[in-house]
Amino acid sequence: GGAAAALASFERWDLAGAANPALSAWVSARCADLAVWTGRQLREETWRPAGAGAAAPHSTLSTEVLRASTDALDALFGLGLPLSPSSVESLLVGGVSASALSVARGAAERCG
Repeated sequence: GGAAAALASFERWDLAGAANPALSAWVSARCADLAVWTGRQLREETWRPAGAGAAAPHSTLSTEVLRASTDALDALFGLGLPLSPSSVESLLVGGVSASALSVARGAAERCG
């Protein structure tokens, strides 16, 4: 099928090896974007207790960080390139986890 042929051409021409530097740069840029966006959101966030229902007042930052993280991962997998485990780990650890940690620290600072 088409997928098997595409994968065979990746292997034959070592396109995955050739694409890895560009993929690593892309992942690094997405991690940096996520960190900048999270920092900006932390400065602008109004921290209110969570309420019941969609219309109740609540803090949306953690939800938005998870959504942005999911979007970054979807984009990475959506490239359709064979991914090295280090690229995926870099995005997860360098971007997603760091942003979640920033949110947790920001919430803790505002609590005390």
